[in-house]
Amino acid sequence: MFGLLAWLLECIIAFFEPYAFPQYDPNKQTKPVSGAENPSPYETRINAFHSSPVMKSKKGEEIKTLYDSFHADLQAHKNRRCLGTLNIAKNTYTWITYREVETRMRHIGSGLVRMCGAVSQSREENAPLDPKSVVAIFCRNCPEWLLLDGACHAYSLVVTGVYEVTPLADLSSVLNSSGAEIVCVGEKVAELAKAVEKCPNIKTVVLLPFAQEKVEWREGINVVSFVDVEIEGSLQTLPPVPPLPSSFATICYTSGTTGNAKGVELTHANMIASLSSVGIGDESLSQKDVYFSYLPLVHIFERTLLQYGLHKGVAIGFYRGDILRLMEDAALLQPTVFTSVPRIFNRFNSKIEASISQQGGLAEFLYLAAHGSLKRKLVRHEAMRAQLCKKENRTFFSLLAYITHRLYLAAVSKMYSVLVLSKIQQRLGGQVRLFITGAAPISARVLESLAITFGAKVISGYGCSETAVCGACTYPQWIPTEDCGAVSGACQVKIEPIPELENLPEGHGEICVRGASVFRAYLNDEEATRKAKDDDDFYHTGDLGTFTKTGALKITGRIKEIFKLSQGEYITPAGVEATYLMCELVEQIFVYGDSLKSQLVALVYPNEQALTLFAARHGINESKFSDLCSNEQVIKLFLTELDNAADGKLRGFEKVKGIWLLPEPMGDKYFTPTKKLKRNILSDDYRSTIDSVYRRMGVA
Repeated sequence: MFGLLAWLLECIIAFFEPYAFPQYDPNKQTKPVSGAENPSPYETRINAFHSSPVMKSKKGEEIKTLYDSFHADLQAHKNRRCLGTLNIAKNTYTWITYREVETRMRHIGSGLVRMCGAVSQSREENAPLDPKSVVAIFCRNCPEWLLLDGACHAYSLVVTGVYEVTPLADLSSVLNSSGAEIVCVGEKVAELAKAVEKCPNIKTVVLLPFAQEKVEWREGINVVSFVDVEIEGSLQTLPPVPPLPSSFATICYTSGTTGNAKGVELTHANMIASLSSVGIGDESLSQKDVYFSYLPLVHIFERTLLQYGLHKGVAIGFYRGDILRLMEDAALLQPTVFTSVPRIFNRFNSKIEASISQQGGLAEFLYLAAHGSLKRKLVRHEAMRAQLCKKENRTFFSLLAYITHRLYLAAVSKMYSVLVLSKIQQRLGGQVRLFITGAAPISARVLESLAITFGAKVISGYGCSETAVCGACTYPQWIPTEDCGAVSGACQVKIEPIPELENLPEGHGEICVRGASVFRAYLNDEEATRKAKDDDDFYHTGDLGTFTKTGALKITGRIKEIFKLSQGEYITPAGVEATYLMCELVEQIFVYGDSLKSQLVALVYPNEQALTLFAARHGINESKFSDLCSNEQVIKLFLTELDNAADGKLRGFEKVKGIWLLPEPMGDKYFTPTKKLKRNILSDDYRSTIDSVYRRMGVA
């Protein structure tokens, strides 16, 4: 009886689902602002379906600040799980509810004002930043991070986050630039103590519960515990001082690959415009979802997703702080939504494929058979669903065909999940229904492989700190594409020609964004602001891109990373690297070119397990991984595999002709906190190695 009821419910869902679809055409995702039928490829575009930066509660009331966002629908989920911490001793998560979170935010905010001297922002429109209202947070993701963030919103304070991996000199620079007088710290107590020696503005240090280290602080620093701040606020809780839409919400420091980080001023209006673009589509987050938080909250990508999650009543669980045990934590939490950056998705997918290949035999055959079968059915399902997004295509027979195919797909997916894929799915807890990625280009093949294996849809997006993460976003899909989807609803995007890059194809150029989500200015840097924003208020991102035939935005590289080979061809290395990362042998890759040379070379850190199996299949058995990396035969075979990965995807001059296999991964110093390569540092540190590759190729 239960099975029959479940089946009937599935029928009802399948029947009504098409009517809940957004009325968008996947073949016409954006439209020109001018409304022209045959627009120029450089014309300003907006989302063809949703182009309003307004956010509303379930009651239809307009939401104008992040304080409003948290409280708007709070009554509907106040007793549900909100923030979860891993209890390592019991191997389970412990939770506090939304009701408890709201109370604690008020206590913490009151404590910051009463005990730490924080001062709420001015109630005047567009008032300048008051350093006394700035609270810096220097710790990993944890419940306290979001509690502090919400406390600051409740009392019109401004949050600025600092990456834990920030070098000492940069840490002092960010703290001085923000003007913060209060800084909250987790494990990195010793590093902060050194940094504040050069930060006369810092008056108070708040030690979070896991800040264990005892250090000497410079004279004049008031050191208090987070617990005491919260207790002080609970003894005399102040009435909230909600911010204005024009009030500062955060100062978000960019994680640039070159130069000093700049402080991006983002208001509550900017953040709400961004949130209004999240969740458009049929996979919006809900109270039933569990979100796994480990990507740095300092970055606007994770911050925006969690703010939206808090608005929707999502349960948010945090990792233990050890990136090497990420999958362990995910398996315990059992998230329904898993967000990551390309580097981690690539590594995770490579490990899955390598483990399947290592098993071989029947296990490998069943995995490949399940994958192939599901892909064919999902491709058909996506095509049928896309057709039904248009009302004129909804006939009795088309709906019946869709319902029938969906039920068939659900049955087949369940069968493959139980018989073949369940062990792999359990690596992330077995409940993932949605993958979200951003921050850098990623191979569609990797996303497709993960989507099929886990039975989850995929959203990939494009944005940056200056646009409050708005730019473009795909609708949830099982079969991902190489693009970033439609322009976000809160902004307009145009492609600006770059005359000095004469070899760029038509329609390619710099991505420029304007709209309600775009930042006000760089903190204390009028010159940088003038350079970044033009007279029409477009922010020039520095990213290269184009619009596809379907109207989707596609990223092709960074302007400052483009270089020219000796024969005059322009190379965008990020795009070349993204292609090679599709090869299961590649864990990390840095593509290098010289304007005096005609060929590209690359430094590659191979996937150790995949390379060992690959070498063994070719009769090469070295006892040490470092010996494999220096083996001439392995290098030749590896280069052949890279050529195979590039076939049909890269032009001849874009293909790497020489490689050096690194026995150790490129360290953190070569990546920004958002995992973008620091190319200048890499090319300087590996200069002799790069020269050796060219010499081996016979190129002087």
